[in-house]
Amino acid sequence: MDLRRAATLVAVLFLAASVAAQAGLAGASSLYVHGGGDTPSRWADAMVAEFGGFALDWTELAKDRMAAPARGYRLGRQLASQVTTTPLTIYAHSAGAWVAQGLADGLASMPGMPLPTVVFLDPFTAYSLFDWGAGAKRLGRNFAQVTTYYTTLDPVPFTRGKVAVGERINLDADLAPLVKGTPAHWAVVEWYFAQNASAGH
Repeated sequence: MDLRRAATLVAVLFLAASVAAQAGLAGASSLYVHGGGDTPSRWADAMVAEFGGFALDWTELAKDRMAAPARGYRLGRQLASQVTTTPLTIYAHSAGAWVAQGLADGLASMPGMPLPTVVFLDPFTAYSLFDWGAGAKRLGRNFAQVTTYYTTLDPVPFTRGKVAVGERINLDADLAPLVKGTPAHWAVVEWYFAQNASAGH
């Protein structure tokens, strides 16, 4: 194992232990996961304040946007053992989709654990520079229910909603009058929670 991969693995294990120490994930029925190059303060913290649940802060691992999917997936696998409340619903934006997928795969390997539900919000479907089509093969497997909201109005690559399983909803018509370009990538999150707030999302 090269030094960089070893350092990443140590960081993943450290972050998983840090999340456990916060004790928020263990009892949460809703989990909000930000994307690569982002922090929970952009939207996830506000969702916790409004609806309850837990906002995963994986900022350090997510800094490198192209490495974030693989790092997030490994983190999700580590976090699966900390889930105690079921059913769990995960709201995952961009590369956060891979954290959700890792968590689902981890739970699926644990006998007797119910599968979570996921809402992918403009998911980043590439896993690495060498595996661009991974999302179409892997994202959405091992979930009880999968719904993907996406837009093609933003220039963020690999965010066209190409996941393996579940319902896919294109928001271009809803977002086009309001926003385009890079902000559209985050507008998917804003649209979803604004539309679903009255139902407790």
